[in-house]
Amino acid sequence: MKKYVVVFGLLLCFSGLAQAAPMRAHVLFSDHMVLQRDMDVPVWGYATVGTVVTVKLDGVTVGTATTDSAGQWMARIGSHPNDGGVSHVLLISAPSETSVQINDVVFGDVYLASGQSNMALLMDTRVGVGPNPYHAAGVTGYADEIIASAAYSKIRQVTVFYSGTSATELKEPQLTESWTNCNPSSISNFTAVGYFFAKNIYLETGAPVGLILSVKGGQVIGGFLNSAGCVKVPQLSGMLQNKEQGGLPDHFKKYNAMIAPLMPYGLRGAIWYQGEANVSDNNLYQHELRALIRGWRQSWGQGDFPFYYVQLPTLSEALGGIPWPGLRQAQFNVLSETNVGMAVNIDASENSLHPANKTDLGYRLAQWALGRDLRRDDRVYSGPLYRSSTVEGAQIRILFDYADTGLMVGWKKGTNSVVPSGTLQNFEIAGTNRAFFSATAVIDKDTVVVSSPSVPAPAYVRYCYAAVPSGTNKLYNSARLTASPFRTDEDYPLFVISGTAASLTNIPGSVVTITADAAPSGKVFDRWIGAASEIDDLNAATAQVTMPSYALYLLATYRDTAASVYTLSVSNGFGSGTSQTNSILNIEAAAPPTGKVFDHWAGNTQTVVDVSAAVTTLRMPASDVSVTAVYRTIDSVGDGVSDVWRTLYFGGDGTTTNSQSAASADPDGDGASNLKEYLDGTSPQDGQSALHIGRTFSGSGGALNFRSVTGYRYRLETTASLTAPSWTTMIYNITGDGLQKQTSFTLGTASNGFYRLRQITE
Repeated sequence: MKKYVVVFGLLLCFSGLAQAAPMRAHVLFSDHMVLQRDMDVPVWGYATVGTVVTVKLDGVTVGTATTDSAGQWMARIGSHPNDGGVSHVLLISAPSETSVQINDVVFGDVYLASGQSNMALLMDTRVGVGPNPYHAAGVTGYADEIIASAAYSKIRQVTVFYSGTSATELKEPQLTESWTNCNPSSISNFTAVGYFFAKNIYLETGAPVGLILSVKGGQVIGGFLNSAGCVKVPQLSGMLQNKEQGGLPDHFKKYNAMIAPLMPYGLRGAIWYQGEANVSDNNLYQHELRALIRGWRQSWGQGDFPFYYVQLPTLSEALGGIPWPGLRQAQFNVLSETNVGMAVNIDASENSLHPANKTDLGYRLAQWALGRDLRRDDRVYSGPLYRSSTVEGAQIRILFDYADTGLMVGWKKGTNSVVPSGTLQNFEIAGTNRAFFSATAVIDKDTVVVSSPSVPAPAYVRYCYAAVPSGTNKLYNSARLTASPFRTDEDYPLFVISGTAASLTNIPGSVVTITADAAPSGKVFDRWIGAASEIDDLNAATAQVTMPSYALYLLATYRDTAASVYTLSVSNGFGSGTSQTNSILNIEAAAPPTGKVFDHWAGNTQTVVDVSAAVTTLRMPASDVSVTAVYRTIDSVGDGVSDVWRTLYFGGDGTTTNSQSAASADPDGDGASNLKEYLDGTSPQDGQSALHIGRTFSGSGGALNFRSVTGYRYRLETTASLTAPSWTTMIYNITGDGLQKQTSFTLGTASNGFYRLRQITE
């Protein structure tokens, strides 16, 4: 018997030894690495549970951490400034463990460089992140940069293995190459876009620049998405539900293997060049790119870090460029996201799927980073971006952002500088029939005026909206940065999964019939996922869709015939209907009343993704759900007076005040301030329009009289003591109609009584 006990004890001992793990750092932490300056930098790794790890910088302890139950430790080593690239030593140690020494560590700016083949394109394109033989002599300027790179040892790169894929999030990536200094021997393996981006930043800031290259050629954006990002874009609820039900098998896999394992390495931002593999998605791509940006930011946990991306260049129709203009427009639309920027490439490429000119792209991406984030000087860091347009008789006037310092006509060849040119080209206009004609375009200060004798009543305008715009003379601003292509007549795709649609490309407002596929055996149609207000009956297998001003991705879902269904009730909005549990349902607030704006969702909001968003989603629980859209009065000044009321009586837009319109002013001299007049519903410009309450008391009765206001309601209340916690209602509702009101009541038995007339809004 004792033998068995001893053997069992030995087994436990050996089991404990098997669980022990040598202390080490995450694979991203290696010699020559760049750590993000001015950030409380995380350093992490792995060890046996309970191991206390110490991190020293140049011999000084800067952080400690205890290994958690998952065998991971993480230390924050404090914020360190740019010191011009001084080389530091990081020492990671633990009792009874072999120390890890990391040499030549510098503090600078770290950027994730990701996307598909054009970000993967290396300086020497005969080598690459995977098969990459695009240009026999390397990218434009490569030979010169080999020599110049001797001065850029503070530009460094770490490369993630390009074929990484995983169904679940990995803790560590597989690396092709650890941190490497840029020099004549190593520059061949640097991402070309990333190198020119980093070079421009380094030359202006003097701070080291680190690139984390994580790319894969030929990949759709779906592989780089995560569920956290899709949840944040309600228009992708159908896609996320489809993924959860077993569709889209390759979605998220690149993220799991090549992006998630990098987190939370300290970043300054990210640069992105991708879209060629998604041109068939057209405007759906804008939802996907938004999801990628939001998801990466949320999962990284470093706030809304800068995200700069490249707009697709030219590509002839013969080479497959027909749908490229639509993808460019989708990329343009994403500029409404927070802290993003786009390098326009319509003038600097050479009609190639893999343009050799990466010099201009790196420069243009760097201008966004320098102007908006790193230097924050007065430079113009973007080319002209369409803002709005107005029809002026037979012409259209176009307004642009980033045009304050003026516009110009320019011409550019390869990497040469932009030179002033002749007549502005590539503008087209159309009437309501959407038949476009080439237009005469004239610069008028910071605007462009377009017209055509073929279009006497113009309605729409577009610029460089072609696979390869035919005209060489393009629009630039004073910084000689090119304008983005745009169109004002967008149509949008309708993607229907497990169903069909009568039309797949639609203009806003068009009505399309959608029909779900026949239900599989043992199932019945449940609900359409992916929209709310756009579908007339979310629980009907055949329904009508009113097309919005964006792409729709709709999924027909089915449930077991015996499955329970629950009811979603949406007040002041859309999305009501029934559904099985765990469905991702869109909810949308109705248009707010005049003078109000959406504020929040109230009710059963436990599974609502964003209670502060007018359009969001919720996960259906195993119970009925009721939510209500709540609105608030728009009060831009913040003084209790609404913008609409201030505009009504004092003009303007109600967002500012003066001596007459201030809340404390009394312009009609009736003793009531503007704030009181607003709350009472009376006019601030009529001394006779005031809420004056007359009162009479006689014996056991009393009466109040006042001039009511149409549309207002009043309540009469009483209390025996002003210190009482509540008032008692005497008359619940008095409806205002603009007439004098007299309200009689019986006095209470108390020796003292207080009465109030309260305006009510509920």
